[in-house]
Amino acid sequence: MVQKLLLNFLVLSLAAVVLATSCVASNKLLEGDKNLLWVDNVSDLAIQPPESLYSWLHDVKHMTNTMSKKIGKVRLECLDENWGKAYQYEREALNLKPSDPAWVRTVMIYADEKPFMYARVVLPKETIEKFPIFENFGDRKLGQDFMYGRDDYSRTSFKYAVINPEVNSNMYSEIPGFKSKGYLWLRCSTFKVAGVNLFLTEFFL
Repeated sequence: MVQKLLLNFLVLSLAAVVLATSCVASNKLLEGDKNLLWVDNVSDLAIQPPESLYSWLHDVKHMTNTMSKKIGKVRLECLDENWGKAYQYEREALNLKPSDPAWVRTVMIYADEKPFMYARVVLPKETIEKFPIFENFGDRKLGQDFMYGRDDYSRTSFKYAVINPEVNSNMYSEIPGFKSKGYLWLRCSTFKVAGVNLFLTEFFL
């Protein structure tokens, strides 16, 4: 009888440990972006990017135009555009509550048919209501086909971060087909257009 009770206790204890471990892993998966440390200058990043990335991280011109001149043919592919979940840092930038709806557009930008950049554009509900064109923006380029040439938009300074594969591994699943286990550098900024905001994060592959 004592042995049976002891066995049941051990089984229940093991189950509790497995459940607890599962919950912790799940929380880490959901909250991985909390571990991103955003800085104002590339030089302040804990892990410095390769020299080849410096000019791209600082580029404030028409990114796709610069890519065309320096690399070759540029192609943008819209991966998804729908109501979705914004990361914590995106919500903070846009003053969104976790329950607030957000329109999320994800794209892959190719240079000479090689993946060069993955990008996320997050738009609050009021931005979609003001510019319903974004509900079906497709493969058009945000800057070239919408932003540039307008006199009613502004852009904040960039903030920079690096994805550590040991800490932010969940963010790799964000990028379709991306297999690398190395560091990834990214930058983000907020656009204000005609009084409403949208938030852009660019992942340099």
